[in-house]
Amino acid sequence: MPSEVFNVERNDECVCGSGKKYKKCCLPKVEKIQSSLMKAIEGEGGVTAEGREFLRIISIMYGIDLDMDESEADTERLSRIILQAWEEEEQILTGSTEEFMEAVEKILRDKPEMKSVRIPGFLLVDMDTDADDDEMEDIMNEIVDSLSIEEYLIDVAYSLRTGEYTDEEIKIVFHWISLGLLAGFARGFMLPILHVSLREIDEAQEKLEKIFDGKDELNQDEMDELSRINAEYPVFAEYMGARAMRDVQDDLNDIMDGELSFRFPFYTIYAFYLKFFAATVKMFGDVIKGNVLDNSDNILNYFSDAADEFLQEDVIFEKVYDCIYNTLAEAEKNTDDETLKAKLSKVLDFFSFFTYEQFFAIKTIFLNSLYGYFSSLPQPADDSGITVKSIDDLSNPEFFEQYVSYLESRGLKKEVDYIKELYGEMENKTVPDVLNSIFSRKNEVKG
Repeated sequence: MPSEVFNVERNDECVCGSGKKYKKCCLPKVEKIQSSLMKAIEGEGGVTAEGREFLRIISIMYGIDLDMDESEADTERLSRIILQAWEEEEQILTGSTEEFMEAVEKILRDKPEMKSVRIPGFLLVDMDTDADDDEMEDIMNEIVDSLSIEEYLIDVAYSLRTGEYTDEEIKIVFHWISLGLLAGFARGFMLPILHVSLREIDEAQEKLEKIFDGKDELNQDEMDELSRINAEYPVFAEYMGARAMRDVQDDLNDIMDGELSFRFPFYTIYAFYLKFFAATVKMFGDVIKGNVLDNSDNILNYFSDAADEFLQEDVIFEKVYDCIYNTLAEAEKNTDDETLKAKLSKVLDFFSFFTYEQFFAIKTIFLNSLYGYFSSLPQPADDSGITVKSIDDLSNPEFFEQYVSYLESRGLKKEVDYIKELYGEMENKTVPDVLNSIFSRKNEVKG
């Protein structure tokens, strides 16, 4: 009874995300665990097809590389717990489903490593919590279709392998996975996650209302408390960010489509070019012909992923965020258009608290400005007196030395060190053709 869960063949990409083939990566360790479990459990009696499938999934969860220091899986302990779980399975199936779900939900709530095992906030923004059974069924199906069960199982695996769990708690998790398989997996597995996600949003909302309680502004202690709530309930922070994005989406698009220009420091533009150049060469080789990747969605996805990583660098994010916020604030201050002023004020409020949705909007604005800069060359490099005549200038050693000298004259040591690090990774490499194509492409990306 093979399920669709972790449906990976030997020559497929490994489940751990390394990019290597499964057989060359985690499969040997997974097979070792699976063999040990089968040997121990078959010695106590036969194993059904459902049991073999369960053991396969558990072996993957305990065998894949999760980038953590750990000892070998304790298959003796796991075998003992699995046998106990199977002995009790009939009792679980015929007993109180509500009581069992409460036990699963308690683990989801109490274990810190389980905080990531939640329904994404953007899927819950428009959810009607008072929906009847038929409506809830449709909502559940939509959620299940939107999510990767494997990613949740990997998060659960990380928690099991790093957290402090009693045998009884592990047994409850194993029952949860096993019963999910019997129920077609997705729905049975996702239901307690949905319940916990909604409950935590409600709890956080109540705490938030107590903080504001009719106030127009919060003092520092209240702001700190708000940050603690977001840290305690990550699903709530994500939910609020998604709700804020929904409410501000049209205004944000209007502003991005208008004449407002975000002039990011050239340092951020240059650093991103160098970062993506080095990463592209490392990933695809020293020379990439444009006709190989130019029409591929993969390179654009890779470009977007590189922006995610780049913008999380402290030396970059602060400059990018400040540019966006200050540009919006200056525009709001100077405009006489009351409609535009109201939109700018709303968007400024949106950027005041940081969640993934704000990060996505920041990335969108930055990349659109990046495309705009390179599609309008020649352009000045801030007030350095240096002009970027073509994109090829950015990989030119003489240009690099001139710009570094400018940064040094401004006393920007952190920026100099970062630029030098990035340039060192791509020095003496041939500029991939596809890089010019990507950077000069005039794509409009909506937030």
